[in-house]
Amino acid sequence: PEAGSRVAGLETGEYQVVEEIPAAVAAEMTGNKAIRIYDMMPWWMIVAWLNNSLAPTDNVDVRRAIQIAINQKEVMAFATQDFYRLNYSFQYPTSKWYPGPEPQPPLYNQGNPARARELLARAGQPVPKITLLASADFDVCTNAGIVVAEQLKAAGFVVDMRTVDH
Repeated sequence: PEAGSRVAGLETGEYQVVEEIPAAVAAEMTGNKAIRIYDMMPWWMIVAWLNNSLAPTDNVDVRRAIQIAINQKEVMAFATQDFYRLNYSFQYPTSKWYPGPEPQPPLYNQGNPARARELLARAGQPVPKITLLASADFDVCTNAGIVVAEQLKAAGFVVDMRTVDH
């Protein structure tokens, strides 16, 4: 069920355990002695998958421009109500395959729309159109998509953001 239903079910005793309640609601619930709140970190790993076989993302400079344009802190702060830890890897720090905290990839978390526009010009794609799909099933995905779309627009992309059901 959606977040409001999960919270109501927990408060009424219909549910004994729920996952993923809004951070602001969790903070309010800490005063309820009948409910225990546990932080589950990390909870989300939000990734962007690109279709490298079709234009414009078949061009490596366009892909780099996307990466450089995105400010991960802004995305995660909005998407998770400030309940996040940045992680550049596909592995969590607790995994034996985690590559370590340093050095981070050079294009990670730059949030640099001017540099992204330079790469788009170099790629011969000054105003590329991309379609961004975000899951409508999870607020965190929709919210992340909203921020990413705005960051990409600031870098010169024409963004068609769509939410999709799973």
